Amino acid sequence: MNKANKSLYFYLMLFFSTTLVGAILLYLPYTGKKPITFIDALFIASSAFTVTGFSPVDIGAQFNILGEVVILLLIQIGGLGIVTVTMLVFVFLNKKVSLQNRFLIMVTWNIDEAGGVVKLIKHLAIYSFITELIGAFCLSLSFIPKFGIGQGLFISLFTAVSAFNNAGFALFKNNLIDFSNDPVVIITVPLLIVLGGLGHFVLVDLINCKKLNKLSFHSKVVLSTTFVLIIFGAILFFLLEQSNTLNNMGLIEKIGNALFQSVTTRTAGFNSIDMGNIKTPTSLLLMALMFIGGAPLSAAGGIKVTTFAIVFIFVLNAIRKENTVSLFNREISDKYIKLSIVTINISIIFIFVITFLLTIINPSIPLVKILFEVISAFGTVGLTMDLTSEYNGLTQLIIVIVMLFGKVGLLTMARAFIPPRSPRKYHYPKGHIHI
Repeated sequence: MNKANKSLYFYLMLFFSTTLVGAILLYLPYTGKKPITFIDALFIASSAFTVTGFSPVDIGAQFNILGEVVILLLIQIGGLGIVTVTMLVFVFLNKKVSLQNRFLIMVTWNIDEAGGVVKLIKHLAIYSFITELIGAFCLSLSFIPKFGIGQGLFISLFTAVSAFNNAGFALFKNNLIDFSNDPVVIITVPLLIVLGGLGHFVLVDLINCKKLNKLSFHSKVVLSTTFVLIIFGAILFFLLEQSNTLNNMGLIEKIGNALFQSVTTRTAGFNSIDMGNIKTPTSLLLMALMFIGGAPLSAAGGIKVTTFAIVFIFVLNAIRKENTVSLFNREISDKYIKLSIVTINISIIFIFVITFLLTIINPSIPLVKILFEVISAFGTVGLTMDLTSEYNGLTQLIIVIVMLFGKVGLLTMARAFIPPRSPRKYHYPKGHIHI
């Protein structure tokens, strides 16, 4: 077994064991206001640790302050990454970070070089905590007047951590529907989601770069693709839902909620409108956004915006019969093109297989709702068309697997179970095929 596979297996063991510990803690009577089944506790722990946001129960009604703190910690650890948190503990205790531990960080974050790894996780932690605290302060301007100082501060912190880590958990029964006309919430939450979904590298690049044209190639691709997806999603959502779920709102409120849903749909899973009442075309739009997800090296799930951008340009250039794939005057290597195509293909196959299984298990549930739920779990988004509370035990377990696979990454999981093949020292003659 090579060093990469050893690190990968250790990461997976650490990941799954943390999820199990979280489930046990939420199952204990000390964390709940009323009894909960272990499968529900496992589902919520998995949802929190993978920063998805699914919940078969009302979080605020089910758990006491201790249970909510457990969920908050799972979200924070899941957002930063269990390996990153472990390394931060080593750094805090002045322990030397071994080469093996550095290699583990490289595997989990898909980094090619070991240099600067410790500095990276320090900056990541500082940036995360400062942003969350600023977000909590902004949200407290709305929540403290409504709920008092103590409860208002905790709700503000919980919502800020949940938003920045793209989790989508809220301590309210209707998520954020009751705050659809609150400008503080509608503005602050999407900003936190975007900041968390862009990734640490992009934000550091933006801070250090004096001119936008001097940004790194990665940052340019992430920022431009994210901007286009947000605007495109908001416009389409507004047009599709203005006479439906947005019908009783003023124009400014409609625009705000359309932007809110466009941002949160790709990565976080908060909702300011009733998702159970959206139109079928809208649900298809949201599925596409959830499938794409956020940026690499962020808390977001999905195939990632860079993968989408590379494949989109590749397809466009193939139609034009261009031999190279380039963006912002930079040519993209075949390595990244192949990885992007593989990622999208295995993601589509995975979603199809899971959806097929769930339609067999739940024959009475419409296909659109099942597909929506699977893509939401895969993208670690957590939006639901009022279906999560209707899961049976087997369906819950399957969705848990989808969330875990979506968070870890299908390519990472595939590499863990499919051993690498030594490169051949020979080549077969090329064959001709009609397409």
